Amino acid sequence: MAGHTISLEGRELVYFAAGEDLPENGHCAIGYDPAADEAFRDHERVRRVLGTLIHPTPKVFQALHWSDGRDLRLLDSAVKSGAYDESDFDGALLTEAHMVVCLSCSAATRVLLVDAGQVLFHRTLPERLRSHALVAACPQCQVPWTLRAVEVIDAGA
Repeated sequence: MAGHTISLEGRELVYFAAGEDLPENGHCAIGYDPAADEAFRDHERVRRVLGTLIHPTPKVFQALHWSDGRDLRLLDSAVKSGAYDESDFDGALLTEAHMVVCLSCSAATRVLLVDAGQVLFHRTLPERLRSHALVAACPQCQVPWTLRAVEVIDAGA
């Protein structure tokens, strides 16, 4: 399989460094979003991952997001060489791509939302959320929202 298997908090993820293609079967992952895949293929704050829920299959298309300015190219190198450790993922949030509709202006916006239901990072999630830069308002009308959005993929009308 393409990508790099990593272990975080005892859970395996398949990590894709900047520019790496998902394997063909990755496109069949739960939640696979072609727009998110393309938008985050070489993004400075995001790395795409394939995770699991309970069983090893099916895979789930997710993304790790950082807002602390960390150089993810250095992390890519560490992951590729197997020299990473869990502290390299401090500050990351596990996210999934979703389409949301603003209750004020009805704009449809594709965003990365924090997946608070996952067990990955559950012990440190409150701290990670407090220190993370969240998208606090609709990008169309600027009305605040209560979503835990970390990145706008595309903002529609």
